Amino acid sequence: MEITAVDPDYPRELLKTQIESLGQTLKNNARGLFVSDPRSATYAGTTKATFGIDGLIEGGRFQLTPLIRALAGALAPNSIEGVSVVYEKQRPTAETVRDFRSAAVDVQADAQPGSIGIEYRVHIKDQDPSKIEIPDSALATAQVANQSVPSGGPDMVTLIVIGVAAVAVGALVYSLTLRRPRQR
Repeated sequence: MEITAVDPDYPRELLKTQIESLGQTLKNNARGLFVSDPRSATYAGTTKATFGIDGLIEGGRFQLTPLIRALAGALAPNSIEGVSVVYEKQRPTAETVRDFRSAAVDVQADAQPGSIGIEYRVHIKDQDPSKIEIPDSALATAQVANQSVPSGGPDMVTLIVIGVAAVAVGALVYSLTLRRPRQR
């Protein structure tokens, strides 16, 4: 895995801590962790981490929650608001989450041409890692959406009360028209 910070001043130690946090969450330590020094001529102003870790793809499902939680929560000016994640040589399936929105994150996925894979773009709106939950399948996305989005329409009781009230008003108007004396 490779993580490259766009900000050349992103602290190396913070990135290392975030990767170690990811390992703790996945119960799998990062192997061969190396974080570049942006001051070196080789890396020319970029902070880049390379490492191996298992658990980001489980049963063909892309596990974004642990990664995004590990990267979220840093204090300004080091807060991360946008992440691009590319699962190389992976193809989306019918179960792949392609679009997800919550109070904490916005997620969009695009299949990349050729053998590049699938790219997720994640906008982190809430820096509290405990609030970040990204479903790992389209079915889970629908379940989360049904739980978190209140229905926009009125419930059945409201409709019945309105219906009864309309009938009562209609009956009242009808009875009043019957009582009016007729003029000849």
